[in-house]
Amino acid sequence: MKLSRRFVLGAPFLLGACQMLPPLPEEPVVPVSLDTAFAARAGGSGVFMRKHVWTEERFTLVQRGHRQRDRLVVDQLFSFEGGLRNRLTWTFTREEPGLWRGDRDDLITPARVVESRGMVWFSYQADFRRAEGVTRWGFEEVLYRRADGALVIDGVLSENGTPKVNERIVLRA
Repeated sequence: MKLSRRFVLGAPFLLGACQMLPPLPEEPVVPVSLDTAFAARAGGSGVFMRKHVWTEERFTLVQRGHRQRDRLVVDQLFSFEGGLRNRLTWTFTREEPGLWRGDRDDLITPARVVESRGMVWFSYQADFRRAEGVTRWGFEEVLYRRADGALVIDGVLSENGTPKVNERIVLRA
């Protein structure tokens, strides 16, 4: 089978658009754990980039985390460009070293949170409320700390098992 030049040049682009897992950082990371990343106040900005139509939705995020015995509670306030505000509260419970359970009001099932290779990996499904209605998203995210101290969350959001949105959030304490 002979492949056309157009296919060979376009294949990496198409495969990248279908990626189910977030990309690994291209730069060296400073090791981070869930509680060191989220146990304080941080703020920053983020973007949802819808695949295949290449539109962006920008937002700011302010979060405050604190320990409550064996749990980590993180309050998040999202403010979107269009005026929508969304407040979410995570409760993370350590199940064993390197493994956490995450709960939030809009989750379908508890989040699985794994600390591995100096990064934190999140996997969960949530109902995302918008003015147009509710969309059920599957989230696959990786949290890492850059050398400049910024926390970065890269993610892929899927709808019905199909990747639809790339996510990037950059936070600073």
